[in-house]
This record gives sequence, structure tokens and C-alpha cells, in this order.
Amino acid sequence: MGVSMKRFVRNGIYLLLALILIGVTHANDSPLQIQIEDGLKVAPGPITLERIAKISGDSSIVERVTGMNLGDAPAPGQLRYVTRKYIQFKLSQAGIGASEYTLSMPERIGLRGAGTLLTGERLENFIAAELKRQVPSEWTDWRMDWNGADGGWLPPGKVEMEIEPGVKGISPGTNLFVIRILVDGKIKRRISTSVRIIASAQVPVLTGDLLRHARIDEEYISWEEREISGRELLVLSSDDLRARRRLRQGSVLRDGDLEPVPMVEKGARVSIEVYFGKTCVKVSGIASRDGWLGQTIPVENMTSKKTVLAVVTGPGRVEVK
Repeated sequence: MGVSMKRFVRNGIYLLLALILIGVTHANDSPLQIQIEDGLKVAPGPITLERIAKISGDSSIVERVTGMNLGDAPAPGQLRYVTRKYIQFKLSQAGIGASEYTLSMPERIGLRGAGTLLTGERLENFIAAELKRQVPSEWTDWRMDWNGADGGWLPPGKVEMEIEPGVKGISPGTNLFVIRILVDGKIKRRISTSVRIIASAQVPVLTGDLLRHARIDEEYISWEEREISGRELLVLSSDDLRARRRLRQGSVLRDGDLEPVPMVEKGARVSIEVYFGKTCVKVSGIASRDGWLGQTIPVENMTSKKTVLAVVTGPGRVEVK
């Protein structure tokens, strides 16, 4: 390369650097400098230029553009795009000429509405914690099956959750709930959901056949751990129980299989009492039907052979009112 050529290249480089420096100086000398970055989050409400941009320069011009309205913020989690041309158009509307400002921003930026995404994981953890508080002590093991989705975006603020009142305990199988979603103490959303619960417990299993009305005791029962449906008896409420119907060996005792032994059993001999003031007259009779305390049952007077209605007042005792 000749000397003249080297001099030409060197002078060209100097000229380019000079042009760049002149451009930078000119840009920095603009009365107004605006810098906007991509990926900003904006709270609900009108978007003004000062909310999304760094603004500097001549104070009189800065005051004219800081409150420049660019429209409403997008909903929480939603995205709104703002272009460079749109900002230039709004500046022009405000009476700011192109020579009066320097705008540093991409050709398009995305503004996302500020808020909180209520994830499915957070909902699931909340439901699990609520169920754990309600698990009956008789359950030996349990798990839940929930296929819910995210709860969506919420406005900025403190997010809390609670179960809508009215749920009366939990049971194996499908359980329905309504979850209240609160932001800063105010209900913003209600989510209806269902949860399937799989549970195990010690249940009573018959070790032999039982005839209808046969009394049951521990020798007829073996306690075994089984997956339950919610109808099984987990606690025998009384020591004095009998079968409502015939039950077969190996059956798991369920609601409706047993009943308390009546105070007066059908066909049993009873004392029929009739009061005249403080005087009590007693005669023997035969109960025509099972009866529990306070129930009125027909009773046959063994002396007159007539049937009367009497109230069960105790074991083997009835009173004619």
C-alpha cells in the first residue's frame, strides 16, 4: 500500500470519528433526553411518560412531557406494546419538535401489567394444608388428588386464601370447595374446585355370620386397615349393639348395619305402669314392637289381653299416659 493510500485511509478514519463525536455531542446537547427500556412492569392506572422513562434536560421542556398520557396500563400479567413511532407521535402532539429531544429506545417495547400469578402449586399447597387440619383422627393415612390449574393473575398486593364457610368436614371421595382469594384483605376472586381424597383407617370386619337382631361383641370383630369410602364405621359408639339385618362373615361394618339394642324388645315381658296422682298401678304386659327411651309402642296387657299404647321409660318398663 502506497503512502498516499495510507494517508487516505487514516484521514477517512479521523473523519468518521469526528462525525461520531459530533453526533454524540449533538445528541447530548438536545434540550430533552428520553430513555425507555424494554420489559417494564406497570401498576394499574394511566401510563404517563415519567412512569416508564428516564427524562432529563431543560426543566421547562421536561415539565411539559412528564405527565404525557400514553394510555391505560394492561391488566395484571397482560402485555401491551408501545412503539417508538407512538412516543414520537405523542411528543409531536405535545408540541415537542424532533430537533428538541433525543429518544433512546427500541423500535417496540413491551409493558406488562404488574401483579401476582396465583400458581397451581400455591393453590395445591393451600388446599393440602386446609385438609390436613380437618383430617379425622381415625384415619391412619390419606392423600389428595387435585388436578386444578393456575388461579390466574391478581392485582399487586398481599394475597391470602380462605375456604368459603359452609364446608362440613371432609370425607373420602370427591369433596367440593370454594376458595376465596383476597388481595390486601379484599375478596378479588372465588375459585370453585373439587378434590378427591383417598384415605385408610382401621375398620371393623366380621369374623362370623350375624343373624338379624343378634347382639354384637368384640369376639365377632377384627379390626383391619382398609381403604375407606366414608360409610364404614370407624368407632363403635356403644357396647350394646345389634345387627339391623343378617350380616355375613368378612363384611366391613358400615353405617346402617348396626343399631342400639332397644330398651324394650319385641316379645319381651314388660311392666305396664299407670299413675293416678301419686299412686302407681302396675300390670305385666308383652311388647308388640321394639322400643327405645321415649318412644310410644303398642303393649298387650297380659291380664285383660287388650293392647294399649305406652311410652318406654326404662329397660323393661312402659307407662300409659
